[in-house]
Amino acid sequence: MIVSIALAVMDKDGIRSKEGDIICVRPAGWEWGTEERKRYLIVEVDLGNSITAIEDARKLEVPQLETGDLWWPDSVDKNGNSVEQPKIIGKRRHNIPFADLDSKAVIDWKKVTDQTVDYQPLEKLTIPFTNLILDKIAAKRLTDTDLTGINSIGK
Repeated sequence: MIVSIALAVMDKDGIRSKEGDIICVRPAGWEWGTEERKRYLIVEVDLGNSITAIEDARKLEVPQLETGDLWWPDSVDKNGNSVEQPKIIGKRRHNIPFADLDSKAVIDWKKVTDQTVDYQPLEKLTIPFTNLILDKIAAKRLTDTDLTGINSIGK
């Protein structure tokens, strides 16, 4: 599945987001708004065959939960009782390091971070996810097995 991903272009105060954090995942070919295109770096990423539904791909938007969960746990247990949600320790769990994108295209990083300019140097490329997406909690790059694990959450 190919998806369009919006990445943070700079660090924002404390736990909000860091450069390269995955902010939003949408289907391939998504028409991002002008303001989104100015605020985020948009990349098309091929997640392979492990994820086939956009709902599962959007799990890459999960924050860093204190429990290490890959997605929000159910808010009620099997008896219908409310379950306390885990504490968020960081706004975003997954990241695409900008240094890894330099080998994909010629990128003017000053323009990327200038939020008055609609500059998308990677929009014509589809990048394979292999060794691209970093799980900040596990401190490792996602593999096919990791994507299969994300795909199976809540099923």
